[in-house]
This record gives sequence, C-alpha cells and structure tokens, in this order.
Amino acid sequence: MQYVSSQVGKLEMVFLSPYSPDLNPDELVWNHMRNIVTSKKPLIKVKALLSRVNTDLQSIKKNRNL
Repeated sequence: MQYVSSQVGKLEMVFLSPYSPDLNPDELVWNHMRNIVTSKKPLIKVKALLSRVNTDLQSIKKNRNL
C-alpha cells in the first residue's frame, strides 16, 4: 500500500469486465482448436487425442497470422 501511495498521479485504475474472452489470447487459441482444428478430424483412438492436440498446438504456434 505504501508503494501505491507513493505513486500519486502515476497509476491509473482500469476496470475490466470479469470475463473478456475477446481480450484473452489463450481463449482465442482454444476457440480455434475447438472450432477449426481438432473437431474437424475424426478420432481413431482415444489415445490419439493428446497427440493430435499437441500437434495442432504446434501448428498454431508456427502460424504467425493466428
């Protein structure tokens, strides 16, 4: 509290909505995974899901446009 008091005129309070998925990059990645990537490929074995998710996340990571 002492630090905040010493910063008079230098700090600004910004109130954000409690849930803002459009401002959260992680939400954008998971939305892309759910709607574009993972859900569009059939699953052969349940064990394949983890492998597919890891592969798809790596492809998202490499795609700078996302």
